[in-house]
Amino acid sequence: MTGLANRALFADRLRQVLARRERQCATAVYFLDLDRFKRINDSLGHSAGDEVLLEVAERLSGEVRPEDTVARFGGDEFTILCESVGVALVEASDSGDGQHLIEDADAAMYRAKERGGARTELFDSAMRDDAVRAMRIEQELQRALEQGELRLHYQPAVDLATGQMVGAEALVRWEHPKRGLISPERFLHVAEETGLIVPLGAWVVGETCRQLAEWQARPETAQLHLSLNLSARELTHPDVVSTVLGCVRESCIDPHSLTIEVTESTAMADGDTGFRALRDLSSEGIRVAIDDFGTGYSSLEQLRRMPVDIVKIDRSFVSGMAANTTDRELVAAVVGMGPALKLCVVAEGIETPDQADALRELGCDIGQGYLFSRPILAEQLDAVLEVSSAR
Repeated sequence: MTGLANRALFADRLRQVLARRERQCATAVYFLDLDRFKRINDSLGHSAGDEVLLEVAERLSGEVRPEDTVARFGGDEFTILCESVGVALVEASDSGDGQHLIEDADAAMYRAKERGGARTELFDSAMRDDAVRAMRIEQELQRALEQGELRLHYQPAVDLATGQMVGAEALVRWEHPKRGLISPERFLHVAEETGLIVPLGAWVVGETCRQLAEWQARPETAQLHLSLNLSARELTHPDVVSTVLGCVRESCIDPHSLTIEVTESTAMADGDTGFRALRDLSSEGIRVAIDDFGTGYSSLEQLRRMPVDIVKIDRSFVSGMAANTTDRELVAAVVGMGPALKLCVVAEGIETPDQADALRELGCDIGQGYLFSRPILAEQLDAVLEVSSAR
């Protein structure tokens, strides 16, 4: 369609160049794709997508020398082969083969995408190490799901006016048999990239509902609520609503005691798909919280459209309240907005009594943070409940 070389022809020309390259000359491969190309196909149709591909092919061909090769590698991916400059580079004295060079350029492209797109990255060996590490995490995480190595820890949520615990946020941890407790920062991004986040998230939903059922069977904990986080990939998965509602019904819990937390960007993922899922869950009584509020692009109009019950003020604003007047004013504005929009306001990342006092004075409803408790196991929550009940 584009008139460019295809994958096979590109690989053949790369082999030829590497076989005859001169000692003073380096060989380079660019690997690029189009950011958010799927959005063009989904919104304007595949014919519009084809026009974009043709235009990109023409522009790339116009930017290289006659002896260089531009190829459409597949889909919206393009490669460029040239000598003397590049993104993945083989020096004249190196003995690298063509396939490794393509893989290295591909790794550089994905590093660029991870850092926001619309940029170029030069390959280095650390990228290959990262790729190997990610593959190992993927394989071990698959095993962890099968062998029950995941755990939920719970970070209490406290009523700032009374000091009593009113609920908690469920946070996944990995109890690795050799490396001990692994924090989510080290494996959730791999789960998201590989799709393992879907079965992992389904496990979190089921375990959270099971814990809520235990609490609701005990008079002293029957009024507690739990929240859990959904990523963009989970929220836009076609089975997300049925998965959550299935767990709620199977565990026989009060749907209003469960809160689904999503970030502002997650809520707006994939057009209206995320909105529809949240509306469907909300219509069944499940509460919805916007996490890390203030760091994304939500407007009052979007908040009005979304079925939101709770906004959680990002910890960066809470930590900056003492030293930054702007942060304090922003927190005050969000807290003041809560009653007008019938929203509960939660402040995250509270670490000092002064922060708690300031939020209490502003009228913030709920607080979370290390001042009250780190994320802990369910059996450890009894001690937190005893302390909060004594206040």
